[in-house]
Amino acid sequence: MPQGQGTPDGQTAWIRLDATERARYQRRTGIAAAALVGLMVVAVLVAPPATRWWWGTLGAVFVVVVSLNMYHHATGATLLTAAGMEFHTVLGRRFVPWSEIAAVQERRHTTRGGTYWQIHLIQLHGRTRTVPGAHTSTPDDPGFARKLALIHDYRARATGR
Repeated sequence: MPQGQGTPDGQTAWIRLDATERARYQRRTGIAAAALVGLMVVAVLVAPPATRWWWGTLGAVFVVVVSLNMYHHATGATLLTAAGMEFHTVLGRRFVPWSEIAAVQERRHTTRGGTYWQIHLIQLHGRTRTVPGAHTSTPDDPGFARKLALIHDYRARATGR
């Protein structure tokens, strides 16, 4: 079954980046990690000897956190079921039943690096969650629109809304 497609008739469907998108994000993660490691090495080399360990530790933690976050965005996925949404990420799995979801929204984010879109869940108690595997930096991306429509379709069938 193609990525981000499925039938909301009680079967499951995956929301995730396709192989090309995952490879692109993984390349970006590698390039960013290499650049950060380079900056860390320079910072350690120019730091006074007494503080080199501190700069090295701080830099290593920063590289790991940034790399993990980028890898999380590249590989995260969401399983849609009749009961709810199951988020699969690097850090684990989380299930959110349809009955706890107040709204599903497309959100646009603009940063110095450009504009990107994500799908967010607003839960009944007000918590917002980003849907793994559903983001794009391409305006009017048909694959992203299909993922959003599929989520709305599953939710409508499960809750009648």
